[in-house]
Amino acid sequence: MQFVKHVAFKRYSNALQSRFKIPSRYTLSQYIVTLLNAKKVYLKDFLSQHCQRVCLTTDAWTSLQNQSYMCLATHFIDNDWNLHKRISNFYQLISHTGEAMAKLVESCLHDWGLSRVWTLAVDNATSDDM
Repeated sequence: MQFVKHVAFKRYSNALQSRFKIPSRYTLSQYIVTLLNAKKVYLKDFLSQHCQRVCLTTDAWTSLQNQSYMCLATHFIDNDWNLHKRISNFYQLISHTGEAMAKLVESCLHDWGLSRVWTLAVDNATSDDM
């Protein structure tokens, strides 16, 4: 059983705030996706107007469950000389090869509309022969 559906948790949250109703997983997931899309549109607009170039870093690893993941971070300095770092994408890798990772980076660059990449730094792994 999920924790939030447990009777004791419902009594506890009701004692804290009786007007609070726990939303469903579907409602929460829809809200999170909507929020993510709005933030992505804002960041794409910000990048196009306030930074000349971006630097990218990747980090790939394999979990204890033998699942491979890769995170792509975007670093940039805005027009006011403030340094920013944003997670652009977080992927589950099908293959941990350099070619597969390069295709994901390329897909991310296209998706975000990033064409002014200054550098791409990868972690020190043997599969990073991009």
